[in-house]
Amino acid sequence: MLVQKTLNMATATGYVVPLSTGVAFGSVQLRAGVACYVKTVSYSAIDPAPSAPVATPAPALGATADYYHMAASETIRIGYEAPMGAVKFQNIVETSYTDTIQYLVVWSEGAGDLVINAH
Repeated sequence: MLVQKTLNMATATGYVVPLSTGVAFGSVQLRAGVACYVKTVSYSAIDPAPSAPVATPAPALGATADYYHMAASETIRIGYEAPMGAVKFQNIVETSYTDTIQYLVVWSEGAGDLVINAH
């Protein structure tokens, strides 16, 4: 399944982008038209949707934040898609693994688009 979205962001504004209400995605490719902070939120059948940030999530000096800071015109991929039909080798135990991304939480530093492709 593929979901494509474009978020038209205003300066200094927080957003929650639901990718789907009942499906999780293994990876998300993002292209930022302006600098912004992004983080993924995993699928949960019982947890409520996340809240949009009301202030910049930029870390203080010497601190960390749970967000990735995208530069203007940067493209990134977050997550992991498990390969389908992978070759199984003797004596290796294969476990299926994939990320389960359902939401993006975004803080925009300027006005512009965030292009989203979720697989």
